[in-house]
Amino acid sequence: NVVVHPSASVHPTAKLGPNVCVGAGVTIGRGVRVAHSIVLAGTTIRDHACVLFSILGWNAMVGEWVRVEGIRTTYKTTIGEPPNDKPDAASVGGGGVRDVTILGTAVVCMPEVIVRNCIVLPRKTLTQSCHNQVLL
Repeated sequence: NVVVHPSASVHPTAKLGPNVCVGAGVTIGRGVRVAHSIVLAGTTIRDHACVLFSILGWNAMVGEWVRVEGIRTTYKTTIGEPPNDKPDAASVGGGGVRDVTILGTAVVCMPEVIVRNCIVLPRKTLTQSCHNQVLL
């Protein structure tokens, strides 16, 4: 389930899929891994970055060795029961973030940053790692 716009440039060593959509004019560098994500038009993903369970906005830039990921959160309701998918305090239903990272338009992630379970509003430059936050 991989859809790549004909104008996108994907390095032959990059690995895409499953469930990936790559928009027009996107550049994906050497050794990049993208899975379960949407990469909108004009975005650049630099060498050896990893993007999982994320939406990258228009004209975003993901630097070298950056990790952008949404992680599914589960918890147990009673000891001994299997994990379930009910919302908790860190979920969208509870006002927090859950399952996906979203980078807004023209967000820049500097090299070696980790962005996990965050919503980043447009035109931000991330110089340090962030987790479970909404960055205004």
